[in-house]
Amino acid sequence: MTSSIRSYSDKVAAVEQSQPQKNFGDGETAPPAEEAHNEQKDDQQEEGEGVAILPNDGDGEIIRKEGIPFPLILFNFIKGLLGAGFLGLPLASKDAGPLYEITLLFCIAIISFYAMSNLVKGAQYHYTRLKIPFLTFGDLAEQSCKVSFGWIKNYGPLAKNIVNIITIVHQFGFCSMYYLFIASTFQTVFDKEKADNVPKGKDPRWFLGILLPIVALNSIMSMRILSVMCLIGDGLTITSLTLILYMLSQIVFTEGAHSIPFALPSAEGFFKACGTIIVSCLAQSLVLPLEKRIKKPSQMLGPFGVLSGGIAISTIVYAIVGFLGYSAYGEEIQSTVLEHLECVNKAKELTVLTFIIRVALCLSIFASFMLQMFVLVGVLWPLLEKRIEKLSRIWKICMQFVLRASLVSVCLAISYSVRGLFTITRLIGVTTGTLLAFVLPAIFDLLTFVPLFRSQNRLREANVRLGINIGIIGFGFVILVGGLVVNVITMANKEEDWKCGGANATTSGSVTATMQSYTTPI
Repeated sequence: MTSSIRSYSDKVAAVEQSQPQKNFGDGETAPPAEEAHNEQKDDQQEEGEGVAILPNDGDGEIIRKEGIPFPLILFNFIKGLLGAGFLGLPLASKDAGPLYEITLLFCIAIISFYAMSNLVKGAQYHYTRLKIPFLTFGDLAEQSCKVSFGWIKNYGPLAKNIVNIITIVHQFGFCSMYYLFIASTFQTVFDKEKADNVPKGKDPRWFLGILLPIVALNSIMSMRILSVMCLIGDGLTITSLTLILYMLSQIVFTEGAHSIPFALPSAEGFFKACGTIIVSCLAQSLVLPLEKRIKKPSQMLGPFGVLSGGIAISTIVYAIVGFLGYSAYGEEIQSTVLEHLECVNKAKELTVLTFIIRVALCLSIFASFMLQMFVLVGVLWPLLEKRIEKLSRIWKICMQFVLRASLVSVCLAISYSVRGLFTITRLIGVTTGTLLAFVLPAIFDLLTFVPLFRSQNRLREANVRLGINIGIIGFGFVILVGGLVVNVITMANKEEDWKCGGANATTSGSVTATMQSYTTPI
């Protein structure tokens, strides 16, 4: 992978001396020196940016002097993958069947890994070609159009705007989900007025009470500090996960495991499971911001890189949680596994273990919230900064604080006003989540490398790449359209019972039918 991120000056010298083009990872090659220079010059004239020299270690591998070491970036990535989303995997097992859910989980993880890898390779190809330090997701969309087929070259700015809008909508959905989880957890744990400790509706005092602490934490601009907090959050997540697995194992061993069905899932169950899994596994929006910060960009890829390590660990964890959760509760499960540990298992009050799990997860989600908000600020701040470029540095910092506080306030409004956020989250998973995870990375990879391979008369590689990307795009649109239809029909038919965490529950009688959720509307 070292050759995939050669510095621009090294490639120019190599082309001038020996003419052969340098190889980029999977066979991608850098443009000829003169062409790259002309494209770079045109981009600089358009954007008014100076030339940034890419530092390297002498062997051509880029080394960011102020970059963050591999372990912290890996922890950040795992933190983005292992949020509270794993709590909903048993419900996905019910929707699709545990065996098919595991199969679907691994298929989505493999495709997601391929898409993430191509996203990183494309970004590294373009920023090395242009000799600039990094590219955002929107920048990658723009550059992919600029070097692609003639008919799409002028649509780069439009592609960038589309990607930014999708990213903004998606991140607001994620952050609102986290805000609701934090507020509802505090309400459940500390509300002493309810006899059974399970609040009957959203209490606005908790939603407003956590606003200032979240705004204060969200004002942290240092990625290093954020990395340390995410490291602590990872520890809390692991603690919660370990306790949940222990409790599920105890239930399975003492009460026996439910039988595993082998029947094929219905179309409705398949698309619902896809939405839950995609929301749980998705981290596409974090990939390029983390790649921008890592000390050695080559460590994002490879069999022991950030992407492979993070996805492998999270996928195994998700498979275990989903299977054990279904084994413990079977078809009775209607919600997150944590809610069932409290209300299905005859525990009408918070036990010590569930209390520890809730608090640990809540503190962990604080770190996840800041990490997701980091992406949102990264998209919106450059747009605002262009309009206040004449202000002093102090005023710019103040404006960024105002922006961050405003974004948290929007998340508060969304999380409090939306009922059944679990279903809304699945809706986000099959729409913006699918676009970011599968469709857009495949499109940009196709636009970047298929024309390049054809221009180099590498037709077989171009056709293989074209076929794989078209297949991924088709898979993504099937999930998008099918999932959208299923979730809209579900909401229109009011099939949600809003029980035990606001999960999507049909009105058929279940053991949780009498338990009120902390997401039940007032």
